[in-house]
Amino acid sequence: MIFFRHGVLFLGFSLGCLQPMTCLGQGGKEDFARREIFLQFGGSIYTGNTGPGETILVAPPGQPPQPILGVRESIFSKSGRGILGVRYWFRQNQGLELSLSYAPNILRGIETFPPTGNSIESVPVQTHATNVAFNYVRRLPSRGRLEPFLTGGAGIGIFDAILETEKKFVINFGAGTDLRLSRRVLFRFEFRDFFSGQ
Repeated sequence: MIFFRHGVLFLGFSLGCLQPMTCLGQGGKEDFARREIFLQFGGSIYTGNTGPGETILVAPPGQPPQPILGVRESIFSKSGRGILGVRYWFRQNQGLELSLSYAPNILRGIETFPPTGNSIESVPVQTHATNVAFNYVRRLPSRGRLEPFLTGGAGIGIFDAILETEKKFVINFGAGTDLRLSRRVLFRFEFRDFFSGQ
C-alpha cells in the first residue's frame, strides 16, 4: 500500500535561546549556535491509493468461471497531528531539525470488480501513523518580527493498523514562518508534506 499525507498545517510554539540573529555563547561571545524546542499541532489530510485487490470467480451463463481482479481504493479520514522536535542552528540562517510526529486516523477500503461494477466496502479500521524525521532548515530574510523558512528531509514512517505494522522510508518538505513574541518565544505557522513509497 502507498500512503502519504498532504495539506498538513501546523500551528505551535518554539522555545529556546532565540535572539534575533545570534545567541551568546560561552564567555559572552556571539555565535550562531542556537537551540529550539518546539511543540506544534495541526490538521492533516491523508491521500490513499488505488491498487490491485482480491480476485473473484464470475460464471457467465453457459460459460466456465472466469477470474476477475478487483481494484482496491484506500480512503483515509481527516485527522489532527502533533509534532515535537528540536532545532539546532549551526549558522545564522541554517539549521538541523529532529522531530517526532503522530496522528490517529480511520481507514476504509472499497473493492470494485470491473466490468460488473459491483463494490464491497470494508469495515473502518483505526490506524496510527508515527513519523521520525531529520531535516535541514533554511532561514529566509526576516520581515519585521516574521522569520520565514524552508525545510526538507527524510525519515521513517510507522503505520499501525489491526494486526499489521508497516515501516516505510518517508521524505518531507515544507515552508513556514515564525512570529517572534519575545526574545525566547516564537509562534510558528508551518505547512509540510510527507510522502512515502511502495
